[in-house]
Amino acid sequence: MSVSLSLSAAPIPTPHQEVGRSTADFPPGFWTDSFLTYTPDDTVINECKKQQIEELKEEVREELKKASAVKSPELLKLIDSIQLLGVAYHFEREIGEALKDMFETNSRLVDDNEDLTTSSLLFRLLRQEGYHVPSESLIGD
Repeated sequence: MSVSLSLSAAPIPTPHQEVGRSTADFPPGFWTDSFLTYTPDDTVINECKKQQIEELKEEVREELKKASAVKSPELLKLIDSIQLLGVAYHFEREIGEALKDMFETNSRLVDDNEDLTTSSLLFRLLRQEGYHVPSESLIGD
């Protein structure tokens, strides 16, 4: 039994030969490019917004300092919220100092008066910061 194959190739156009391509004549869209080029309306408003942002950053820094002085679970929740909001890069130094202080002062993560949620949050935040915290430290006495 013999099988014969016939292959036919399309002619390859030479560089001087033009290839005929069909084009579509679409009507122009009603969406304009006004959103592509944004220019702020007023520089005074921008300066006020920048000043307000800096004031809010300072307010958060003060809250971090107050909470880290007490070393309460509220500090952990505040750090977690700042990270979840995606603005932790503004407060890397303050968060790092607070977690370093908590790591150095806490020999155990689980205290008798702490719940598992607070202990696991501290465990996760310390691990994210790069501290070696064994998982056995979550187990209470």
